Amino acid sequence: MRDPTVLDQPIRTYLEAENAYTDAALADTAELQGALYAEMKARIKEDDSSVPAPDGAYEYFVSYVTGGQYPRLCRRPRGGGAEEMLIDGNKEAEGKPYWQLGAVAHSPDHRYLAYAVDKKGSELFTIKIRDIATGKDLREALPDTRSAIVWGPTARRCSTSGSTPTSALSTSTATASARPASPTC
Repeated sequence: MRDPTVLDQPIRTYLEAENAYTDAALADTAELQGALYAEMKARIKEDDSSVPAPDGAYEYFVSYVTGGQYPRLCRRPRGGGAEEMLIDGNKEAEGKPYWQLGAVAHSPDHRYLAYAVDKKGSELFTIKIRDIATGKDLREALPDTRSAIVWGPTARRCSTSGSTPTSALSTSTATASARPASPTC
């Protein structure tokens, strides 16, 4: 529980009593608990990575660094080459009490990355779109605009200016201060 003060007092009192009982009952095993934790942690390869998944010109994979707690989403050209970090979970989580990376997908043209993030532990994820070339989320890259993102084999561009359909991933922008017209698709 993130904020125990929001609990009703009878519930809070009961849970605190249960926790005190558990601590007292297991007090003589504290040293053993520490040893077991250290042994389990020693068996985990901290700098592990997943098997690369090839797609088009790239292979995508997840890696971890020693001392880090969060995944890093990376890609590299198929057949070898320099690794490119798409999302560094350890950097993204800095200064946040909670951070979890959810589903991730790249656009068919490998220019954009859609990913879901939970920053509250509520399992309500915010979907973000990142421009892989700049490493910035679209709202960061376009601070004074609204973006509508669509991708897939039959994707069409929807805009407030009546543009024609396009394939793959497209962005549509309208000035944030202007009232957008109905999208045309």
